[in-house]
Amino acid sequence: MIFDRRVPFHLRISYYYDSQAGFFFGLFSGLTLSFISVVARRMGASTIQMASITSAPCVGLLLTFLWVYYSAGKKKMAILYWPKVVARSLFFLMPLVHTPSFYVGIFAVSSILETVGNPVYSGIVKEIYPDKHRGKTMGYVRVVMNISIIFASFIGGRLLDVWGDNGFRYLFPIGAVFGIIGISTFRKIKIKGEKIFRRKKPQFFEFFREWFKDKVLLYLACVIFVAGFGNLMLGPLCPIFLIDHLNVSLLFVGILSALSSFSSIIAYYYCGRFVDRKNPLLILRIIFLLVSFIPLLYFWGNRWGILLAAIIGGFSIGGWDITWFQYVTRRSSPEDIQAHVGLFYNLMGIRGIIAPFIAVNLINKIGLRFSFLVPFAVIFSGFILMIIFEKYEAKIAKEKGE
Repeated sequence: MIFDRRVPFHLRISYYYDSQAGFFFGLFSGLTLSFISVVARRMGASTIQMASITSAPCVGLLLTFLWVYYSAGKKKMAILYWPKVVARSLFFLMPLVHTPSFYVGIFAVSSILETVGNPVYSGIVKEIYPDKHRGKTMGYVRVVMNISIIFASFIGGRLLDVWGDNGFRYLFPIGAVFGIIGISTFRKIKIKGEKIFRRKKPQFFEFFREWFKDKVLLYLACVIFVAGFGNLMLGPLCPIFLIDHLNVSLLFVGILSALSSFSSIIAYYYCGRFVDRKNPLLILRIIFLLVSFIPLLYFWGNRWGILLAAIIGGFSIGGWDITWFQYVTRRSSPEDIQAHVGLFYNLMGIRGIIAPFIAVNLINKIGLRFSFLVPFAVIFSGFILMIIFEKYEAKIAKEKGE
């Protein structure tokens, strides 16, 4: 795979399988996830069902503390592998779909199962990639993934337009095959000397207590909660606007996904290299500011503005993803990493089951276009809070002599 010569020699085997897995997941994502919302709206999904599509993955994230508790003392790779295989296999049911409810139900169950392995994934990458190379190497993997998303999104959008309203029934199972190949490839990574930290089962609430031990991580999670809340409000608003207001083709949706993935490539490449050497919080602050422009571009309502929003969104997703994750893994010990990452995922779950439904309710109150002004205000508030948090974090670091 590409970038292998940029990865230290002793990490290349892990990177080889990781990047291959990313490539196949990109095909899965580009052929399926890129079109989930717009296909649902074309089928006649209600605004509540559209909000449910955005919230479904977050229901699983809300259960992260259960996944962390369940995975304690077990082999990480098995916990990651089997739920994702089942989740992606559910897309084989798409030929049976004839109602929006069944369609949304399949995606909801699949999304929840996909989240089961999230905490152990953080433990896996902490063990296979050292701190000084983790951000860069993970960035390379995601560059490969987004290259395949670009390709798959173009092909998928074109095929859905050619095949018509029933096209997803054939395309999504094809995507699922690539998704299963991807996670099966990732499973080949060998975790040498895997550290399994066993916990007594009665100590269930220890996971919650660990969330409050590191105040810096707790406060950062709250700041991200605010910005992320506004970002998740865009989940149902954007596809509803694209279909109901602009009446775009699925090829146009594929182009949006491809543009987003292209800008994610840039973000993962440069942000991954940056966060290994510098404080990731600077990148996160810039990202919050950039994301706040997305609802303003949708409020403008011009197709060129929507294309620009896709570019900003892709860059922001890439930078947001890799910066908070690297910051948390850098601060956490191997035995605490899953619980600390679990805090961020749980808060993502909370905002994810609330924000989309508030967003669709705003449509009825103030109209679709003016609804975009609310997430703008929320995201921009997150940007202001990040500036305040950076000063707090610098003060704490100075007191500890870091």
